[in-house]
Amino acid sequence: MFAFLLVLIASCKNRETSPVTALRGEGDIQDSIERIIENTNVANAIYENSARAEFLKRNIQNDPTNIALHFHFAKELLNAGKTQQAIDHILELMNRYQEIKELNEQNKLFHELLGISYLRLAEQINCQQNHNGESCIVPITGEGIHKVKNGSEMAVKKYGEILQKFPDDDRSRWLYNVAQMTLGQESPEEWLISVADKDTGKVFSNIATDIGVDHNHLSGGVIADDFNNDG
Repeated sequence: MFAFLLVLIASCKNRETSPVTALRGEGDIQDSIERIIENTNVANAIYENSARAEFLKRNIQNDPTNIALHFHFAKELLNAGKTQQAIDHILELMNRYQEIKELNEQNKLFHELLGISYLRLAEQINCQQNHNGESCIVPITGEGIHKVKNGSEMAVKKYGEILQKFPDDDRSRWLYNVAQMTLGQESPEEWLISVADKDTGKVFSNIATDIGVDHNHLSGGVIADDFNNDG
């Protein structure tokens, strides 16, 4: 019983001194938020890509030939939405280092990163800046087909190079097919992944743009349901 009372007293004391329960006004709340930000571990915070990119940039200045640092720097730029910067950095590396430029098993990750960066740039320009109700709905048809084609064209070229050397790479094959769809084109037979045609009578219409709720910000939204009740 005595031990139980000690535990109870200790827990009460912890609750009384908790910074959460001690908050009294907006100033205290602001101070608490600032403390949380200060104590955030950038290395483990999923959305702190820009901060990690800056950290890696400083490390690259001290170790400019460290290829791994360059790779992670470009990846963080991409994940931070700084897609063109990521592309420029990868291309600069490929021009500087022949061992990265010539696609092989050892440097394949760089080429995959460049491919997805091109596709991401195409998506940012066409599906965010020129968004409409058919954007990003597979199979991509109609108004979903990209108006600005350069990003997807470069993605098709890069994934085509990858598939020439690695024909069993299913991930690159799928992304190659997606890039071709955004251009309104079909993939060659050896790399084609068939996607069923849209039945216009059963397509779920994206009306977010029409009613003004297609807000572009940090996170997206997903709806999953059996809309046509076919199990």
